[in-house]
Formats: sequence, C-alpha cells, structure tokens
Amino acid sequence: MASWWKRALSTDVPLITPSGLLERQCWWGSCTRLSANLRQCIRGRKSPLDGHLVGSISEAAAEPMFDLVLVPASSAGHDAIAGDGRRVEIKATYGSSAVAIRQTSHGAAAALIVLKLSRTPGAKHEVVFYGPLAIAQQAAGSFESNGQARMGLSRLRGLDLTVPPEDRVPQRLP
Repeated sequence: MASWWKRALSTDVPLITPSGLLERQCWWGSCTRLSANLRQCIRGRKSPLDGHLVGSISEAAAEPMFDLVLVPASSAGHDAIAGDGRRVEIKATYGSSAVAIRQTSHGAAAALIVLKLSRTPGAKHEVVFYGPLAIAQQAAGSFESNGQARMGLSRLRGLDLTVPPEDRVPQRLP
C-alpha cells in the first residue's frame, strides 16, 4: 500500500458501523478526518466527501503507475499530462460495472486511463483501459443530457485488448 494511503487512513477515531447517533458522529468524524488527511497527502487535490473523493483517489493511484504528472485539480477535460505530452483523463470506480465518460473531455484529453480500485488494503488496483480516449468515446455511443455516457468495465477491457502498444499511456517501471 502506498505510504500516502497509510498516512491518510491513520486516525484517532476508529472506523465503525454507523448505527446509533454517537456512532454516526464518530463515523462522520472518521470520514472528515480521512478527507483532511487525503488533502495533506495528495498534493493539489481537495478530496471532499462527495463524488470527487473517488476521483482524487484514482488520480493519486494512477500517478505512480503511469508516466504522468497530475495537473491542478479542476483542469478542464483532463487530469494529467503523460510523459509523451498527451493530456490524460483518469476515471475509476470501486464498483464492478461501469464508469462515466464525459463528452467534454473530447478535444481536451487525448488519452484515457480507467482503474477499478481495490477495496482490499494492499491489493493492486486493476488497470481496465489505458489508451486513446477517442476509442472509448466512439464505443460509448450516444451521450446523455448531462454530457456523460456510461461505459461498462467489460467493454473497456475488450477495447483495451485492441490498443496498439505505441498508443498506450506509458507505464512506470516497478
């Protein structure tokens, strides 16, 4: 497990099942402390307790796996710059079915990294897709009114098999 993750999880408030009012207050205190610790450990990421938290974790998880540098949070349409100069959008899920791909990333990002984040401490995250964003956007079909298209992880795994080595986002050596 990365050292930033161990530091982020360290807390005086134990993580417990929220069943009573006092337990809920302790649970919420653990969540807010985790968010604060993540802000300190992951440079340039806010880590609020909403959908952005998974995004911040995914970006931090992708950085040591791939040859890329994270850009400031909320940069339009991309999260990082790869070593070869391409702008990269990073998506992830803790689930097992799909991620949402944004239409607004088109033109802003050239590459896409999709991770299935592990729920098991110390286990590696699965790299579902790492290649040209255009391949995933074409396969996604029509976008919904919110500008997003849900893309199944199984479909992305299949698309990943078609990406030529020269089109992949460069990985860091272990």
